[in-house]
Amino acid sequence: MIKDIVNEEAVCQYLSDWARLLYLVIDETNRMVEKGHFHKLKDILK
Repeated sequence: MIKDIVNEEAVCQYLSDWARLLYLVIDETNRMVEKGHFHKLKDILK
């Protein structure tokens, strides 16, 4: 598990810095949109 390797603060910092992000793959996006959870998807992408 990743928490065993690094502390939680480092993980949060890594996940919040998308400056060098080239690709973002979100699995099951079609199901999220079909079930009316599009607003949650928008929040993820903000």
